[in-house]
Amino acid sequence: MGARELAQRLYRAVFAGRRSFANLDLRGSDFSARDLRASNFSGADLTRANLQGANLRRCNFARANLSDASLRFADLYAANLRGASLSGADLSGADLRRASLKGARASTSTRWPELFSVPSGVVSEPFIARARVGAGGLRYAAQRLGLLLVFACVLFASAGTLDWPRAWGYLLAVLLLESLTLLLLALRAPETLNQRGGFGSGVKSFDRVFALLWLLLSLVTPVVAGLDAVRFRWSTLPWAFFCGGLAVLVLASAFASWAMLENSYFEQFVRIQEERGQRVVSSGPYRFVRHPGYLAAILGALATPLMLGSAWTFVPAGLVALLFAVRTHLEDETLRRELQGYEQYARRTRFRLLPGVW
Repeated sequence: MGARELAQRLYRAVFAGRRSFANLDLRGSDFSARDLRASNFSGADLTRANLQGANLRRCNFARANLSDASLRFADLYAANLRGASLSGADLSGADLRRASLKGARASTSTRWPELFSVPSGVVSEPFIARARVGAGGLRYAAQRLGLLLVFACVLFASAGTLDWPRAWGYLLAVLLLESLTLLLLALRAPETLNQRGGFGSGVKSFDRVFALLWLLLSLVTPVVAGLDAVRFRWSTLPWAFFCGGLAVLVLASAFASWAMLENSYFEQFVRIQEERGQRVVSSGPYRFVRHPGYLAAILGALATPLMLGSAWTFVPAGLVALLFAVRTHLEDETLRRELQGYEQYARRTRFRLLPGVW
């Protein structure tokens, strides 16, 4: 195949909507940062090709030759790499969640993502690369459960009694949902769990202020709830509101878990993760709103007064919702300025938090 014919075929494949690169000689080709999701590279020769930072979700690389190829920070979620040659390939920082590498051939010079458990040496037996939960993941789990314990202590202390069935019901629901989320992340997205427990550089100054205000409101909420619903009984909400709040809480937890499973850059603080080759995520819940995690946090905050039966708790819960709305605006502006491709994504997905509203 001549150089001109190859260039024409590559043009048709990348720019004219054709997604089949099967059995092509693509040695040394540059596909860096391209959106090639669901493309077919089966049997292709990609020796020394540059696929760094490319979106290769659900691509088919069956029996492809990726020897000495650069796949740093490539998104290979659910990609098919069965029978592929990965000798000398650089996959450091790549997202290999749910990728199938059965029968793939690697070598001692193959570079794998950090915390991924893969065989050493030349591999001919079937295997699937899996990440492990590290110190960051354990730190995040301890942080979440520790905050719940502090919340419970403040809640019962402000109420002046442990005889509060709605509080026990609320805490049990939160504990179960939090544990399910942590377990799901450990099994399906351990690298996201590890990152949420880490401390990266470049955190935006406005987010440091947000963290302090959020922590303060998180402690004020149980104080107001305990004083209102039990100690002084300024207001009361029927048990039916508990059931409604539980439904909202379950929805919020499910939506947050979906966002964390879909977005491997879902950290606790706002920053551009340049060291991980951060890219725009537009799949899953990010098809509907640009900040699904914050929507889930707002729903969870508003579920709290419903379940605890305290109308006055809507005051700190409402402030939490307002705080997340401000954070959404500031983070969105940051991503528009600093994250490549986010401006185009914002034009496609118009709404930040509420579809049809904002």
